[in-house]
Amino acid sequence: MKRFYSFLSVLIIPSTLFLYAWFPTGSPGGKTGSIGDEGATCISCHPGNPVQAQEGMITSDIPADGYIPGEKYMITATVTHPDITKAGFELTVENEDGDKLGGLAVSDADRTKLTNGDNALTHTEAGNVPDGNTNTWSMEWTAPETGSGPVKFYAAFNASVSKVYTIYTSNMMTSEQFASIGDDILASKLNVFPNPATNNVNINLPAGSEVRVISMLGKQVLSIEQSG
Repeated sequence: MKRFYSFLSVLIIPSTLFLYAWFPTGSPGGKTGSIGDEGATCISCHPGNPVQAQEGMITSDIPADGYIPGEKYMITATVTHPDITKAGFELTVENEDGDKLGGLAVSDADRTKLTNGDNALTHTEAGNVPDGNTNTWSMEWTAPETGSGPVKFYAAFNASVSKVYTIYTSNMMTSEQFASIGDDILASKLNVFPNPATNNVNINLPAGSEVRVISMLGKQVLSIEQSG
């Protein structure tokens, strides 16, 4: 019986060490706290202080009125924590259903790399070294195709003070930018009636034109093409 318990100890201790290990070369993936990642964060491997949600840790050069489909933007993730000795992160982008959208790309290969099937960015070993109390990572994101609607950036951060971990989560929402019909030459040739309308509306379109109706949630609900 004593030998049996000794054998169990040999099995259990290494497992515990593995689960609580630090990942100096980056997140294994799926730890951003997002819907698609089922809310999982770094705390599953780095237990300690409770997870803290904080605004403003993700920033970008995406315009205030939203992203333009297919355009490239710079995304920045930043964590600040007193006396940190190491700091890591993982970031992903999803729609409201948890589907990964757009394309993340490495812009600083020394400090960041792709993870989770190339659907997220994380730190490298060189990238977990902070500058004072702050660590910052930048990356490139290519916006998804037209009609993708609003997207949300999710990130989880691991701030370590001599292997005492504090996990932060943050997110940033952005909508899809649609060209205003008033700025389009089509506006002078488009006839919509009656205006205002109650239940039905008629649209006369010039040949070769297309009109898409987008809901307030950013989803395409109607597409009309006039071929001739």
